[in-house]
Amino acid sequence: MNLFSDFPDGSRLWIYAADQEVPGHLENNVQEQIKNYTRHWHSHQMPLRATGDLLHRHFVVLVVDETSNAVGGCSLDDSYRFLRALSDFAGVDFLSRQYAYFQDAKGLVQCITLESLREKYRHGEINEKDAFFDTLADTLGSLRREWVKPLGSSWLWRYVSA
Repeated sequence: MNLFSDFPDGSRLWIYAADQEVPGHLENNVQEQIKNYTRHWHSHQMPLRATGDLLHRHFVVLVVDETSNAVGGCSLDDSYRFLRALSDFAGVDFLSRQYAYFQDAKGLVQCITLESLREKYRHGEINEKDAFFDTLADTLGSLRREWVKPLGSSWLWRYVSA
C-alpha cells in the first residue's frame, strides 16, 4: 500500500475511525475538509507538512512529516476539535475508541464493539485469520506495511485470547 506517496515512512500518523460509514453523499465534502484542514495545520505558528484523507469511508488518517516542524500539544488539541466538528458534520463519531474494524468476505469494512469482539470469536463468527485494521498504527510506514493484519497478529487479539 503506497498511501501518501510524497511522505516518508517515518511520518507521524493518527487514525480516527468512525462508528459507521460516512454517507456516500458526504464523502467528497469530508475528504475536502480533511485536505483543507491539513493544508492549514500549524504547530507553534509554523506550518506543518501534513496531509490526510478519508479511507474506506470509515477512517480519517492525518499524516505529518516532522522533519521540518514537530506537532505540538496545541496542534493536537486543534486536530481533536477539527475531528469533533467533522464528526458532527458527517453524523458519525470519529472519536470513539470502543470499536474494532475488519474486512468481511466481500472486502467491506465492518465495525463491531470491542465488547462484542470476544463473543463473536467464541461463537465462530470471526477467527484469528480474519483481517482487522490496526487503528493504533502511529507511523505512515506501519500503515503502509501492516495496517490490515490477521486478528491473531493484532493488538486486538488480547480481547479474545484472555
